[in-house]
Amino acid sequence: MASDKIKFTANYRRNYVAFLAVLLFFLIVAGEILLAVAIPVAMRNENLMADEANRIDVLLLFDYTRTTCANISGKNAKGEDDAVLQMEKQLLSDALDNFARYMREEGDKLTPQEVKEISTVLRELYIVAVQLKEGKRFSKENRINTSSYINGLLNKTRGEDTNGSTRQK
Repeated sequence: MASDKIKFTANYRRNYVAFLAVLLFFLIVAGEILLAVAIPVAMRNENLMADEANRIDVLLLFDYTRTTCANISGKNAKGEDDAVLQMEKQLLSDALDNFARYMREEGDKLTPQEVKEISTVLRELYIVAVQLKEGKRFSKENRINTSSYINGLLNKTRGEDTNGSTRQK
């Protein structure tokens, strides 16, 4: 009976170690499968969070650009009222208002690439706003000398040639 007890104890220990080995094997396989699924999910979530952070940065830059545009005085560097500068400010303000409408309606549908492109455009618009705030224009006022053209037309109606001599009828 003592020998049966020893065999039973040895059998029991062998089954216990085998069961533990199989259990550990399945736990390791399950852990590897879990990691194989969890890592891509975590990376996707990280990418989504980065995309959302980029969207927030675009909105902050947009608000900052609108604030800068609102603070443009419309005066040139000499402190004088400048109608051209005020028109450029109005163009920038209208562009930003249209952009605000677009972002309200389509902002959730934008791809990360589109968000990057919008960010680039907004940075350029911010530079424009800063330069306008400093009183620098982007357009030049060209004056056309129309006197020679008008004098030529007047001379033709009076019957004179362009060289000043009177034409005969």
